[in-house]
Amino acid sequence: LPASASLPPFCDWPEDLARIVNAGHYMVRGGNEYDGRPIVDFHSEDMREIAIKIRDAGITSVGICAVFSPLTAECEERAAEILREECPGIAITLSHNLGRLGLLERENVTLLNAALLELATTTTTAFVRALAECGIEAPLYITQNDGSIVHAEYAAKFPIYSFSSGSTNSMRGAAFLSALDHAIVVDVGGTTTDIGCLRQGFPREANNVVSVGGIRTNFRMPDVLSIGLGG
Repeated sequence: LPASASLPPFCDWPEDLARIVNAGHYMVRGGNEYDGRPIVDFHSEDMREIAIKIRDAGITSVGICAVFSPLTAECEERAAEILREECPGIAITLSHNLGRLGLLERENVTLLNAALLELATTTTTAFVRALAECGIEAPLYITQNDGSIVHAEYAAKFPIYSFSSGSTNSMRGAAFLSALDHAIVVDVGGTTTDIGCLRQGFPREANNVVSVGGIRTNFRMPDVLSIGLGG
């Protein structure tokens, strides 16, 4: 607050998805202008009261988004610090680590990441355990949406960067098998056909706002056209 009070979190989400993900949202006075100047001072006391409410509600994963935080992340960092003090062990996603400028889209990315954290931790832990049980000591890497790879520990913290990497893996595989750096790749799956473009061996990234499940986002995603034709 006060810059974003008219557009609360989840305001542009599909209603059915918002009901599942939204365990409650809170607004705290703070935020910065585009040049880093504070809009108003961050209210630590209000944030602490909210943190106590979150703890009492049993919420285990939280997303924090402040105005122009990619330029100045101080408000998000201070809010996270208070949350950790009042809610030990809580999972926290900060928007400046994920999205670009564009408050609503960055906020949506943050909320999606926070919603996926528990599943991501469970999944990566299971993979690591399976490798250990097989006697494999090699580190586990997971593909990101842009075709790069990251350590499993990083992927568990930022699952939003990897949750749409299926078509990306197909395009990277096509680049390897064909030895082509520039190509159009058609991936025919069980239910959909995904069409993407390779540039220098990596999937071309979408430049505009990307819709994920009807939610506007602005993070790294492959520029893929999907049609309902598979098999």
